[in-house]
Amino acid sequence: MVDADIARPNHFIELSKVLGSSSVHDIYIQNYPVHCFSISNSAGIDIYHITLNNSAGYAPNARSNGLPASHNSDGMLIVHNY
Repeated sequence: MVDADIARPNHFIELSKVLGSSSVHDIYIQNYPVHCFSISNSAGIDIYHITLNNSAGYAPNARSNGLPASHNSDGMLIVHNY
């Protein structure tokens, strides 16, 4: 992996054990590292009007050897929710 030596947070926004009536909305995130959202062990969350723009990562940079600079970025991880 080209960018393995660069320390980055694993999840930019992490929601865990969020229960009841909650909402995440009206967010615009540009050029996030690795994974942007992680949602786990939660229920009753409304998520809407979220824009994840990682389009700048498609271009190479000085460290990526001609590959997309952010080729290993994921938008959302949702696991084991109630």
